[in-house]
Amino acid sequence: MAAFQDRIEALRRKLDRTEAEAWVSLSEPDNFYLTGFTGDKSALIVTGDEAVFLCDGRFIEQARGEIAHCRIEEAKGSFLPAVGKQLEAIKPGPVAYDPDALTVGQLNLLEAAYTGPFIAEPGLV
Repeated sequence: MAAFQDRIEALRRKLDRTEAEAWVSLSEPDNFYLTGFTGDKSALIVTGDEAVFLCDGRFIEQARGEIAHCRIEEAKGSFLPAVGKQLEAIKPGPVAYDPDALTVGQLNLLEAAYTGPFIAEPGLV
């Protein structure tokens, strides 16, 4: 588990060099690399002081068994709007995302639910 925490800390250090205050991922490979979660349909939000992992109800028990270093939340309702609502609840300020791992359609749905700005930051993970 320490390796996953180290990876999130490395992401935070890279994030500190950007104008963003948080990072969001919908990428299954990135989310596996940072958390160890082997399921699909997940999101990870990393801020300077917390990491929030979201998945739908099908995977909540699996996430609790595989992830020890993130707050785990069940995304209720439509997944992407639920991720945007979680961002809105945290209100981290500008949110970085990897433009190579997030589609325009996904970004549009996140922007509809979160009032803060999004910043394309490739290669943070």
